[in-house]
Amino acid sequence: MSEVISGVVVMIDGAGLDRVQILLIVGRARRQELAARNQKLIMSACWADCHPAESIDPYQLDLPGGDRPIRPGGEGTPELAGFAVAEFGVELGLSIGITERFIGEALDVRHRLPRIWGRVSPRDRGLPRPTDRP
Repeated sequence: MSEVISGVVVMIDGAGLDRVQILLIVGRARRQELAARNQKLIMSACWADCHPAESIDPYQLDLPGGDRPIRPGGEGTPELAGFAVAEFGVELGLSIGITERFIGEALDVRHRLPRIWGRVSPRDRGLPRPTDRP
């Protein structure tokens, strides 16, 4: 028995499935999981693009505890508004520190390891990018 949850078919009960069906379902689940991880990595870099350091209101820079630019990735990666990390972390279900490292890893891959980024990003496979509009 299966159920659709948020547009994804989820197996609730595997009774009555044979070995081939089970392996097909597990393989599909593995591919969906990989696609979801890649999508989160790509969206992390996109989130950083939406919140560049230049987007910080200058007034914030004068306030104690105000927003500040951070560089979560290594040398050669862009800075972003520090407060943007918390909002993204809530959606990921991660702490601020882990989210900052995750965004940093995404920026590192995109800016410092472009060949690996090409394997993760749908852009090089002829698939629509998240920013493409119909």
